[in-house]
Formats: sequence, structure tokens, C-alpha cells
Amino acid sequence: MSKAPKSGYARTPTADGGFEFTYMGSRFAPMVSGLICIIAIAIFVYGAFTTPFGFFLFIAVLAFIICFGLFGNAVPHSFTVYPDRIVTHKGQTVPFDNITHLSWDVNKSTRFFGQATVTVQAMGNTVNVAGFLRPNVAMGLHNEIKKVSDVRFS
Repeated sequence: MSKAPKSGYARTPTADGGFEFTYMGSRFAPMVSGLICIIAIAIFVYGAFTTPFGFFLFIAVLAFIICFGLFGNAVPHSFTVYPDRIVTHKGQTVPFDNITHLSWDVNKSTRFFGQATVTVQAMGNTVNVAGFLRPNVAMGLHNEIKKVSDVRFS
């Protein structure tokens, strides 16, 4: 992320004429890490009232650290935009000829966590180009895709 720290993503040209966009996104939906942390807290409460306090406190703290270390951290994701297609972060290739709509949106299920996605409508299907990122990064990536593709979407 050293190339564009204020925008939240980096734009790198590829050898075959495209641009690779790298951004920091969540590994999983925020609800997954939150659910695991709630389970860790439940183990702590159970241990505090039913058995020796020290052992379960250690287990709960360890579970809490593992939850945020493995599930709650941001990891780098990337997708590539070519003049004629998009290759998503999961490896799907979507030609611009098939795309009818390009958008970014804050998901209803993750709006409290400030998570947004960049999606395209292609042949009646919604394809997730980039997900679980901050809304300002999603808007920037949306604008960059429009700029690189030079195609007018709705």
C-alpha cells in the first residue's frame, strides 16, 4: 500500500496492458469474527462462575487473541482490470461486453461495520469484484475501473 496510502489501494501496471489494484480487505465478514469473540466471552463467563477462575480466564484470553489474530485482521486482496475484461479477486474473468452495470454499495448486513463491495452485473448475475473494504476505498476502486475500462456503465 505504499504507492497510494491516502486512497487505500495501490494501482500497478501489468506487463500485458492491465492494471492490478491491491487493497486491504477483511479476511471474512465482520460477523464471523464477532461471533467467535462472543463465543470466547461466553467461555470466559462460564469459566468464571462454574470452575476455577484462572484456567478458564487463560483459555478465554487465548481464544480472544486467536479470534482477532486469525479472523479480524485485514489482508491484502487484488484484482486486475484489462481494457477488455476484469479478473476478480477470486479469479473470475468478466468481459466488459457482458457487463451491464458497475456499482459499489455498502452491504445491508455489514453497514454497521462500514464494509462495502464493488460489484458488476454480467449476463443477469452479480459478480463480486472486491469485497469487505471501506466505503471510500470501494468508491475509489469503482472510479478507477471506469477510468481504466473507458466503458460507460449505468
